[in-house]
Amino acid sequence: MKLIITTVLFLILSNAYAQVIEPSLIDINESTPISLITKGDSNLVLEDIKGDLSLKDVLKMGSSFSEPQNFRINSQSYYWIKQRIKNNLENDVTLQFGASFWEEIEVHLIRTDGTIEKLKKMGWFSPHNLLASVNPFKVSPDLAPSQFGVFTIAPNDYAQIYTRVHSDHLFPAKSFNLIYNHHASFLELRRLGIYIEGLLLGVLLSLAVFGVYSAIRNRDLTSLTYAVWIVMSCALLASQSGHDGRRYFEFFSSFGGPFNDEIHWHQVIFLFFGCGQSITYAVFARTFLDLKNHFPLVYQFTNVYVAWYVGMFLYYLYGNPTFNPSNLLIPHFSSTLVVLIAIYICAFLRLRNGMGIAKFFIAALVPYMLFRLIFLFYWVGLPSPFAMLPKSGLGLFLQSPQMIQALGICCEAMIMALAVIARTRWLQEQLATNIKSQKALVENQNKVLEATVAERTQELEEQHKELDEAHQIVVGSLNYASRLQKGQLPRSHRLEGRFASFDSIWEPRDTIGGDLWWVSSTQNSGPYVLAVADCTGHGVPGAILSLLVSNSLERIYANNGDENPADALVSLDYLVRTGLNQDNADSESDDGCDAAIVRIRRDDKILEYAGAKIDLYHLKSDGTVKRYEPSRVSLGYKEKLNTVPPLHKIEYQSGDGFVIVTDGFTDQIGGERKVHAYGYKRLLKTLETINSTDASKIKSALFADLKAWQGSQKRRDDVTVVCFSLT
Repeated sequence: MKLIITTVLFLILSNAYAQVIEPSLIDINESTPISLITKGDSNLVLEDIKGDLSLKDVLKMGSSFSEPQNFRINSQSYYWIKQRIKNNLENDVTLQFGASFWEEIEVHLIRTDGTIEKLKKMGWFSPHNLLASVNPFKVSPDLAPSQFGVFTIAPNDYAQIYTRVHSDHLFPAKSFNLIYNHHASFLELRRLGIYIEGLLLGVLLSLAVFGVYSAIRNRDLTSLTYAVWIVMSCALLASQSGHDGRRYFEFFSSFGGPFNDEIHWHQVIFLFFGCGQSITYAVFARTFLDLKNHFPLVYQFTNVYVAWYVGMFLYYLYGNPTFNPSNLLIPHFSSTLVVLIAIYICAFLRLRNGMGIAKFFIAALVPYMLFRLIFLFYWVGLPSPFAMLPKSGLGLFLQSPQMIQALGICCEAMIMALAVIARTRWLQEQLATNIKSQKALVENQNKVLEATVAERTQELEEQHKELDEAHQIVVGSLNYASRLQKGQLPRSHRLEGRFASFDSIWEPRDTIGGDLWWVSSTQNSGPYVLAVADCTGHGVPGAILSLLVSNSLERIYANNGDENPADALVSLDYLVRTGLNQDNADSESDDGCDAAIVRIRRDDKILEYAGAKIDLYHLKSDGTVKRYEPSRVSLGYKEKLNTVPPLHKIEYQSGDGFVIVTDGFTDQIGGERKVHAYGYKRLLKTLETINSTDASKIKSALFADLKAWQGSQKRRDDVTVVCFSLT
């Protein structure tokens, strides 16, 4: 009898000792929100290091489950999460597993009658297109398919749930909490999501069209970088996941599959556009504020920031798979915060120093910085201020970091669109003011000339002997105009240290003319630029046009000294045409110029040349001469330049010489018969006989030969010759 009692007690105690610890019940009742996140003691966790445990094995290991806080999530391991859920309502409840940062989710549902139901395999990053062919306005929410597992619990019934999960390497899960959504209600909420995501994407798409058009129309670097940033932002919004894990393009197509063993292709796409959006924003900001010239240290820091983002993107794709990407979040967060603050300070300083349009940038940066930081708060584990909103309706969307990022980008993009428009108008006003001042100067000179001529003519009728005095006044005015025009030619400090030798011939046919030569400012380090232009007409009209061309060249290379000669010719064509209002159909003028532009890269010993009807001659140290022919087009006329002139990249040796002449030289009539033009063949032959690359000797030989050829013939055109040799 004692033996029987002892045995019974032993069995009872053994059974009590081996009793499995059950998680607390998850109660579904009237107060349960649409989206329920399980926390606390409602989850028990078992680590499956090798990932080879089956449900049958896990059921035998019930006592091995423990509290979630005993585990640290490792992307190399699998985990089993044990839960119990009960329906306390008087009607059936259909639930779906919500989006959570688990790469793989496999759910096993054990009913009270012992039956086991395995739900569809799912995951936050798995590709899916279940809604691509479903019209959400025609299909009832409870009939719409879901990419997440869906199950129904009868009234006052409960189920045991075993969930096998595996964390993503790139975006690791942050907790063992799982999300349950009321299926029909959540799909109704998804309809609101279509409107919100479509609205945000529509805004960015419209601004992208505006940005591209503005870049094509204005042909400046700021408009181009704005357009690239907006296009990147639009692509980011379309490729990032929403509050329920769906990406916008998945409503239309399925695109996924593995990129490698760790990540999928759509993660690569999201990373590319995410990093691209951050990089292009920094480039746009520094271009808009001209950080390179005004804040060079901040400009250099943005270069480091761009390089950091590129390196981080490449490491995400090809880095060590055992490395936890979360370790990069703190430097990622810190670098972004420092760059945004630095840009904000620079914008404030530019505004205080007179850049009025910087106020748009300041106003736009505030919401962008706010939403951007809230987005980064989520990834580094800091609480978001929107977490206090109810988990329903719009509040649920604002708790999604992706939606917060989209809102910030849209606010920034809309305000910066106004800034780009204001900047374009500001540049146009500046150009109009310059042209107006030049026009006023010329009109004043003309008035002086006209008044002088009228006065002297009247006096001539009264007193013939005052004719000589009137003539002297007119000549003096023209000489003064000539001095003004000569003042437009480059000063000696723009030549010093750049050429081994340099000399030129600048002889207008009249006192003033339409030829000019120009050298870029010494304020821009690196490559420098030399240009020669032959404007339409002679005398005062040609001189006026030469002032416009000189001003346009200064504008082209004022902010960007790296523009190559071919692109500079296209920009010059645009600026001359618009400066003379010849882009309007009712314009009464149709004037322009021929030009040659060279950019000298001494570090590489490369000279870049592009020409519009003006040649370049290369005198090599071995005595040979090579002619580089230009494009047979002119610039600035009503007919728009349709093709970019070819760009010649010429390698030179120290001591090589170069010659540029306008057609006033080659078209000069002379010779024995007095009816022939000087011509390009004679010019090439003369250069071959000089046997020197010194600029002064080349100039003297050419000038002497032209004089001998011209003889008693009159000068037909303005003559300009530029000779130089390089070290």
